[in-house]
Amino acid sequence: MINAPRFPRVARGLIAAISLLFSYATVADDELALYVFDSGSPAAGVEVMLDGEVAGVTQRDGSVTLDLTAGQHAVVVKSA
Repeated sequence: MINAPRFPRVARGLIAAISLLFSYATVADDELALYVFDSGSPAAGVEVMLDGEVAGVTQRDGSVTLDLTAGQHAVVVKSA
């Protein structure tokens, strides 16, 4: 679970990462490349949930790639 004092930093990193994603094309139409940062540094080992289920864990560079289906999805980032 994300602990409250740390969450705003992770959230800011997530917002920045999502902003970057919209400015660059992803590898495929059905994939989401997500980067998570904590205080400006890549956050490794962070669980990323898609629609209530763990979809992946971030790598050393803070990245994780999620496979998507058509439609709306809920993405949640949780510190490991």
